[in-house]
Amino acid sequence: EQDPKTRTAPPSELAQSSAPTSSHPAASPSDDPSRVTDELNGITLPVLDGWQKAENVADDYTFITTPGTYDCPEDDWGLCRRGTVSTRTVTSTDETDPEVLAKKDVKEAADTSYDKTPGGGEPFGGMTGHEVVAARQVAVAGRTGYLVRWKVTTKTGPGGYVQSVVFPSSSGSGALVAVRCTLDVSDASPPLTDLDRIVKGIRPVGGSGGGGVGSSLGPSR
Repeated sequence: EQDPKTRTAPPSELAQSSAPTSSHPAASPSDDPSRVTDELNGITLPVLDGWQKAENVADDYTFITTPGTYDCPEDDWGLCRRGTVSTRTVTSTDETDPEVLAKKDVKEAADTSYDKTPGGGEPFGGMTGHEVVAARQVAVAGRTGYLVRWKVTTKTGPGGYVQSVVFPSSSGSGALVAVRCTLDVSDASPPLTDLDRIVKGIRPVGGSGGGGVGSSLGPSR
């Protein structure tokens, strides 16, 4: 049974912010341990070494996490994870520019992961600042999207990286998809380069993806 205190990237409360709302993805069981499928958005994501398919998470969006948990820096808050990967279908907005949406979504992702959770908790004592370390056009699953990555600092704990990539769905629906990644700044975390590898490894269901404008992701910071 799931520990109710386990901290993961929580479901977004986008309706209460300036970011676009999003609908729940539908995970599909897969025998391939190296990939996980989001049927709703028509994509598969790579499960890299040092990561695993999500288990015992508190929301319907998280598909991949780092193994295990640790005590959150703030006393009595619960358990945290070093890294998460989640997907959302962008809805309830007329905005169609992936760059605009990614810049809004990364703020929402940072707020809910490292500042205040939707339930009002502060597992890291609140977020004290951020630096934009990447903002560029990328190719995702054969479509042109936009990536934004923040490095955030927190009152307690080492802080972390928060990334949002927004791109058109491969399902043919015309919808836009947001893929969020969070990663603690810690020697116990997977390497930061994994965030680029995850984006590069996103594929349309039944296809190989790749190519298109911005297929070179460039160096990580």
